[in-house]
Amino acid sequence: MPKFNRNRNESLKAANVKTGFDQSKSWPLDYKLKSVKGAVPGGVRSGEHMHHLLPADLFGAIVQGRPKHEQKIIINRGHQLGFRPGNDPVNFIGLDPLREHITNDTFANTAHDQLDDIGLEIKSLSGDSRQQYLDLQNKFVNSDLETVLSALPDFASYIAEPSMAIGRSFRPDAQGIESNKRQYAKEVAQERIKETELHNQEMIAEATKQGISLEDVVKAIRDDTRITIN
Repeated sequence: MPKFNRNRNESLKAANVKTGFDQSKSWPLDYKLKSVKGAVPGGVRSGEHMHHLLPADLFGAIVQGRPKHEQKIIINRGHQLGFRPGNDPVNFIGLDPLREHITNDTFANTAHDQLDDIGLEIKSLSGDSRQQYLDLQNKFVNSDLETVLSALPDFASYIAEPSMAIGRSFRPDAQGIESNKRQYAKEVAQERIKETELHNQEMIAEATKQGISLEDVVKAIRDDTRITIN
């Protein structure tokens, strides 16, 4: 049976797949690029580290090695449940490197200290706890799509939300589960508008070819069940 490849870049690549209307691109692997760093809600100040609210290692086992269409389905379901994996700008906050971010000997209770405390940082685990963590990741790797999707609500509740809450304890304005759900609802509404616009354009183009009058085209659009006319 295949095992989870604990390679951060591979986990990020798999989690960076975009969903929605424009699925031609992924989020860049280099999250310090302006397209990611410059879009982080609340911004990232000079000298701060960029911290993933949902770390790559936690989500990587769910999507790594899967066909792209399955990755899109899983990530879209994650958006619906309120978490945004990979290098999506919403998944970042800026943290002071030593005071807030990494484990070090000078400052306590950093974000990674707190991830350690709740067992979501494998570097701190040993013995049975470490093995349980590895077994869970390998189980995700070897599960079919239906099984993974059925497990995602628990992943959101017991892994994603606690991990995100740690980051938000430093930056309360960062988006959490509920605000991410609202963003997803807005994105779905925008997708429907785009689909409607394309549908209308196709109808107009076809009508033009057939020499149908503009009045009849407008009537056809108005009568179409996918169109709402106020």
